[in-house]
Amino acid sequence: MAELRRADTALAEWLAHAMARWVNPQTQMPGISQRRLAEETGVSQTQLHAIIKKGHSPGSDILIKFADFFGANPLSLFALAYLSNGREPVFEARRSDLAMIESGFP
Repeated sequence: MAELRRADTALAEWLAHAMARWVNPQTQMPGISQRRLAEETGVSQTQLHAIIKKGHSPGSDILIKFADFFGANPLSLFALAYLSNGREPVFEARRSDLAMIESGFP
């Protein structure tokens, strides 16, 4: 099966991979469709299509919905959407950041 075309943005790439890796908790089958992701997150299919196919950068509310659904850090998604050109790492966690994460600080 051919891979569907997507925008050449770091966020579109991340979202496509997150959708492919997601596992349905009821069936244990991998992958989630755009329609189902839209239903689960409350993001319209039109907005989702614009992000994945056209490279639009969504607002923080949508990034937070994706982060909540996929268990990702919202700041990482913000960085992918607004700070990355997709070729180099957006940022690296500092030692103090890692210590806060390990201690349970959100």
